[in-house]
Amino acid sequence: MFTRLMLLAAFASTWYMTGLIVFVQVVHYPLFAKIDPESFQRYHEDHVRLTTFTVLVPMVVELFASAMLAYQASAASAGLAWAGLVAVVVTWVATGLLSVPRHDKLALGFQADVHRALVGTNRVRLVAWIVHSVIMSVIIANNVK
Repeated sequence: MFTRLMLLAAFASTWYMTGLIVFVQVVHYPLFAKIDPESFQRYHEDHVRLTTFTVLVPMVVELFASAMLAYQASAASAGLAWAGLVAVVVTWVATGLLSVPRHDKLALGFQADVHRALVGTNRVRLVAWIVHSVIMSVIIANNVK
């Protein structure tokens, strides 16, 4: 029962984050460049606050559930479960080392070069979440009875 709950939690949180990161990459981050410079700091402050509210719980659930799946995986699915956990770790590391520092700079005001770097480095998270979504889909497909 616990493993099934972890499987569903990892699957749901991963796909939630994948949809969100696609939206952020394609729509939200590119629109940063369209914000009036006088309004950008306030806009960015709201963005960070609201985004944290929106992603913190799903990211923690994804990390915990993925770690539990990797730890409890049967021999048949261990490779996929561990690969999924690696993808989650990549998203956390990229968030902390690539995204947060760029957001810290943008908090001071819009800077085109920092914005371009944010959009560019966000691709690491985009790819990692897509990969994890595919992995979770395969694990789910293999466990449907």
